[in-house]
Amino acid sequence: MFSFRCQLDHVVVAVHDLDAAIAKYRKLGFSVKEGGINGPVKNALIPFNDGSYIELLAARSGSSRRFISFIHALGFLWVWEKVSAKMVFRFLHWLCGRERICDWCLHGGELELIAQQLSSSGLTSFGPHDFERQRPDGVRPKWRLLAPAKRSLPFLIEDITDRSMRVGQDLSGAHSNRVVGISKITLGGQYALDLENTKVFLDLISCVDGFLVEADVKLNNSIELDLSKSDGTALPFPI
Repeated sequence: MFSFRCQLDHVVVAVHDLDAAIAKYRKLGFSVKEGGINGPVKNALIPFNDGSYIELLAARSGSSRRFISFIHALGFLWVWEKVSAKMVFRFLHWLCGRERICDWCLHGGELELIAQQLSSSGLTSFGPHDFERQRPDGVRPKWRLLAPAKRSLPFLIEDITDRSMRVGQDLSGAHSNRVVGISKITLGGQYALDLENTKVFLDLISCVDGFLVEADVKLNNSIELDLSKSDGTALPFPI
């Protein structure tokens, strides 16, 4: 059983056009803030009262996204990944295909110790590796990531700089649609199957407070998200 304390950090939503996605979600009553640039990708954040957030993520250019999608469609990305297994392939797969909820992330400290416990349980992982992002104001938040080789399992993050630098000082969001947090993640198909068959991650997720994880292998390979509103009702996250 894991002794580490984890929280839901954020959920990744892959979009084709970041500016269009920002406009779309603002129109739906979400407060969206520009995140910045991280290598070949750029993002925007939808932060909530409970400390979690949704990351809208896109390739920095349409041509980059189309190229990655092209080599993915031809099967080259899968072959490349088999020859040179690295964390970067998880990110490249985010940029392929339709707009969707593509991943989710847990926040926890001591990633080296978590990596050791994953390894002792027979689960291969990449990292921890250091990352940084340049915000529009020039500030560079830094963090570390640990990612299971199975992309259907969530990855983990640990901040190097203060978390508020990465997420923003104001976590309230002040959403006009009255959304205050993430209440449930539903995993379908291979996401559900891998989670149910990986006890070490079930133990890890059992330490997470404040939201529910449901798994249903009968559903399509997908991640669905329910948001909680201030009046206690739930709102499915619109894609």
